[in-house]
Amino acid sequence: MLDLHPNILKYEGQKAFVVLPYAEYLEIEEQLQELEDIRTLRQAKHREADAPTVTLSEARARYALEEPSRQEKLPVAAISLTPELTESLESAALQSQKSVSELIQEAVRDHLAARWREQLEQEIAAYEAMQAELCEQLPGMWVAIHDGQLVDQDRDKVSLYRRTRDRFGRIPVLMREVKAAPTEEIWLRTPSTGRLLR
Repeated sequence: MLDLHPNILKYEGQKAFVVLPYAEYLEIEEQLQELEDIRTLRQAKHREADAPTVTLSEARARYALEEPSRQEKLPVAAISLTPELTESLESAALQSQKSVSELIQEAVRDHLAARWREQLEQEIAAYEAMQAELCEQLPGMWVAIHDGQLVDQDRDKVSLYRRTRDRFGRIPVLMREVKAAPTEEIWLRTPSTGRLLR
């Protein structure tokens, strides 16, 4: 659940629009993009619902792939903490009425989410820096940006999504349709006039 701090602005006594901190706006944009990714993946799965499939064992045999070692199969489950950190976690768990395991999972989840947002902001900045050039060379194309570089492109968003997912896994990759930059004018919709120029 997003923790938002909206500022409700009124026009002629009626609620007209909402102002959010920029960081919260970016978080909403990121989550909307993730939802769009999920929808795209579902569309791709639906298109290939009747496609022939092979099991993992069949794929290993067909392409002469080695079986993963036992260590590679094991999930990351054990961590080592200093006595001071362990004591702090136990105190925090007691205070919050949660288990130490729950607190650690929350901390890791929050840390990964923060890193994801930071990486996404960097990719957005990279896209914006190259947007004018992309509009000249690849208008209307879908592009994938990773580590500040254009790594793939396609007219079909689903095809691009599948390739970037296969190539990068769950590493943040920005996918955007190349469009002209929006104008600097900001239009605010209101109940009475429809919109106001700000």
